[in-house]
Amino acid sequence: PEQIELAKGFRKRGRNKVAAQNFRKRKMEEVKNLEDKNEKTKQKNQKLTEEENTLKKEKQRKLIELASEIRDIHNHGGEVICRDCNKVIDAENNIECAIRHIMITREVRRD
Repeated sequence: PEQIELAKGFRKRGRNKVAAQNFRKRKMEEVKNLEDKNEKTKQKNQKLTEEENTLKKEKQRKLIELASEIRDIHNHGGEVICRDCNKVIDAENNIECAIRHIMITREVRRD
């Protein structure tokens, strides 16, 4: 009886040791997967930040281009009027309106 209990305890400790090893192995794999996922997320974030910066530069370039076009129209006696809100747009004022509504019309006034 005492030897049987000793053998049971020995087998139980052996199973527990294997279970602990398996647990540690799974945890290490989980940590590795999370580190990989974190690295991929950092790379994606960097790519999106670069894309955002590119789009901001493009927007700024287009704003300058639009303001220049509006200035040219005004210099030639014309007006740019927003179709949606009928505001007169010049290179300094209401340009956000032109961008927001995108559709603008060029009208040249002949007085």
